[in-house]
Amino acid sequence: MARMHTRHRGSSSSKRPYRPAAAGQTMMAPGWVSMTGEEAERLVLQLQDQGLTESRIGMVLRDRFGVPSVRMVSGKRMDGILKAHGKAPSLPEDLAALLVRAVSLHKHLEVYKNDIHNRRNLHRVEAKIQRLVKYYQREERLPLDWKYSRETAEVALAR
Repeated sequence: MARMHTRHRGSSSSKRPYRPAAAGQTMMAPGWVSMTGEEAERLVLQLQDQGLTESRIGMVLRDRFGVPSVRMVSGKRMDGILKAHGKAPSLPEDLAALLVRAVSLHKHLEVYKNDIHNRRNLHRVEAKIQRLVKYYQREERLPLDWKYSRETAEVALAR
């Protein structure tokens, strides 16, 4: 299947270790993982206190500690761990990244008003933001009255 805003097809990537779970149980960590669930949770909270995002935390756990998935080790998703300890970010990570990109494109277009290629890029980014906002409102991760505008993006990113 092709990507949304290009004609390119995605390339295959590495796969997580397959660990089938019995009916009604969570996935089990592979035998070569020495970390316990409590250690993984503690490490997730420490890395989040250092200012790392959820994806960066996952990469650190994978590369430094050999943890293929926090969910396999602890039985909880990373955002669930952060929510349980009151440290969840106010905006989902993918939406925040798109907001940063949109704000920087707005600033660029203030200086270079005739840059039609980046104006089109801004329209694409804003379309992605609108789709994500609709999804996160449906999943109740954003309030229903949250609307995207340049001002709300700047305010949300200032926090």
